Amino acid sequence: MTDSQAARRYTPLVREDLSDRAARELRTAILAGDYAPGERLPSERELSEQFGVDRHTLRSAVHELELLGLIRRRQGSGAHVLPYQETATLDLVPFLIRKPGTHEIDLEIVASVVDVGNIVYDGVMGLVAARADEDDLAVMQAALDDFERATRTGSVHDIVDADQRLLRSIVRGAHSIVCDLFVNSLDRMFTAAIDPEQQLRERWAMRIGTPEGVRNYRTLLTAIEKHNVNAARKALGKILPTLDLVVGELVVLADSQ
Repeated sequence: MTDSQAARRYTPLVREDLSDRAARELRTAILAGDYAPGERLPSERELSEQFGVDRHTLRSAVHELELLGLIRRRQGSGAHVLPYQETATLDLVPFLIRKPGTHEIDLEIVASVVDVGNIVYDGVMGLVAARADEDDLAVMQAALDDFERATRTGSVHDIVDADQRLLRSIVRGAHSIVCDLFVNSLDRMFTAAIDPEQQLRERWAMRIGTPEGVRNYRTLLTAIEKHNVNAARKALGKILPTLDLVVGELVVLADSQ
């Protein structure tokens, strides 16, 4: 064992499965309105007894709720429920997309995700068109070439992967790590909560993976090269799925299951 390995010590693992399950039960209750903002949760002792877990496991579950902005703990007064619309972050969105206690998708939340996603991409495109340099454009062009090849000879999965890589290369032209991370968050949120089996992405790939889709991307790259913000945003609008399309596809998928 090296000195650096000896200095790196880890804490004992806890039974995270029980902690996650307890957190899920409490989170669902809060989001369903079983606890109103300002209301105090049962004590750790009470919750530990109800869930049949030890206090350490219960504290891990409560800590997860605190990180989501659902509760606030204060020494001596317990944990109180917060008005999450004022305190939570985007990390909560995946738990809102499925209606509390069900597997049913909340289309209003999905609509909000798509709306915000389009706003974010529209804003990012302004930065890309203003900041992208020759090196960025070379990377984008290489990604576009890969995308075009995928549309001609690849599978649906190849088109999905190539499309995502192309969009990532374009976003990186903004030269903003925060933009990169924000787009990553939106993408992960969409994949994990709305489209875990990539059914929507595959259906969209059939629409975008066409000669017209390639032309739209080429128009976008030309606008970026010319630093034409309005033209870049207009071109992107022909590439990203619209709200009506996403919701419509979700309804079709739900009806087919």
